[in-house]
Amino acid sequence: MTEAEPSQTPNGEGLQHLKRVSRIKHVILQKYLPPWAIILGSRHRQLAYFDCFAGPGEYEMEGKPVEGSPLIAVKEAIEFLRARTDQSLVMYLVDDSSSGVEFGSLSRAANSMGEPMMSFRSAHCIRS
Repeated sequence: MTEAEPSQTPNGEGLQHLKRVSRIKHVILQKYLPPWAIILGSRHRQLAYFDCFAGPGEYEMEGKPVEGSPLIAVKEAIEFLRARTDQSLVMYLVDDSSSGVEFGSLSRAANSMGEPMMSFRSAHCIRS
């Protein structure tokens, strides 16, 4: 793939361009999710993570694929749980767009990190 070609998903579709506001969200997740999980996990065995604007698992930035918030959160969750086998974490990844959360990319990320037992399910938002 050259710099001029759009990034492609595994199913051949083009990736959404990463907006500045989403990039800021991703930086916040990378910097604050790990320490807050440790802080909250020190008092609670069961944690829940909600991302009500999850978007796809991957975006395009400067012609290259980059991780979206679902992938960032899943990777951080795997690292957190590996170090704390007595903890549990439920993740709610919600998006109301037609493309929704790309669960295939989450499964591939979990498998690549040696966590094939993670499973992902889709839910659709219904607007009234």
